[in-house]
Order: sequence, then structure tokens, then C-alpha cells
Amino acid sequence: MSGILLMLISSVLISSELQTQLQNAQDWEEITAIIVMNTEYPYEAVENLPVREKAQIFKEIALSSQQDLIDYLNQFPEEVFEIRQFWVFNGLHITASKRVITELLKRVDIK
Repeated sequence: MSGILLMLISSVLISSELQTQLQNAQDWEEITAIIVMNTEYPYEAVENLPVREKAQIFKEIALSSQQDLIDYLNQFPEEVFEIRQFWVFNGLHITASKRVITELLKRVDIK
């Protein structure tokens, strides 16, 4: 994914590559995407904490901010094929149908 251009679609940024996939795919086709949550980490507030404490805070924020999205995705077991949660950047790696990915573009809790 080198040299990806970002485009603003609704309030969600998507790469030109993902936009092309969405335009060309059927509703049921699998699409893989990286989703970044809007909730940001309080880097300045934890600056002087030990690394383990920072990591724990980031993990808690990620799990909390991702929960609504995970609950939403779990409603579509036939259309969501893979979900991997990350706390390092507060986001997810998902493989889902075009229909589900398109619906995610309407959410306000993701970038």
C-alpha cells in the first residue's frame, strides 16, 4: 500500500485503493481494511509514566473505544470474516463484505 492517497468520504478517510475496491466489488465480496478509531491516546498526560503503565492505559482506551464497533460487527457473522483488534494504534484489521465496509463509512467513531 505504498503511496496511498487519502480521500474524504463522509467523515471517514479512505485510501484510493479501498475506494476502488468498493466501487468494483459486489456487495457480498470480501474486502480487507484497517480501521482507526477516533479516540486518541493522552500521550502528554502519560508522558512520565513507566512504559508498562502507558501500555495498560492505551490497551484500556482501545478496548473501551472499540467495543461498540466490535458489537456492531458481531451482528453480521455471515459477512464479517476476520476481526483483529490492536491497541498500539487504536484500530482494527477486518475482512468483511463490501456491504459491511460501506456501512462502516457512516460511523462517527472511526477516522
